[in-house]
Amino acid sequence: MPDNYNALASSATANLTWVDLNRDDVAQGNLGCTHQTPGCEINFGQLPIGFGSLTSLRRPDPDFARPYNVETSIAVQHELFPRVSVNAS
Repeated sequence: MPDNYNALASSATANLTWVDLNRDDVAQGNLGCTHQTPGCEINFGQLPIGFGSLTSLRRPDPDFARPYNVETSIAVQHELFPRVSVNAS
């Protein structure tokens, strides 16, 4: 449910394939280049639409009830003698 209101949930990461054409172990390419041509080893065609742009935050229903709980605790500490005490909670 938190991802319904997370603007980055769907556009924060992407997996792209690449082919090391020049065998230097470095993925090379710029956005918009043609895949598997010299200098363009990354397949940018696999990027999701709108990748890297922040979408507007989705607004929840104003009548949406937030769940909550009330917690209480009790603790008692008693000194038996100097530097020795008992604690119960």
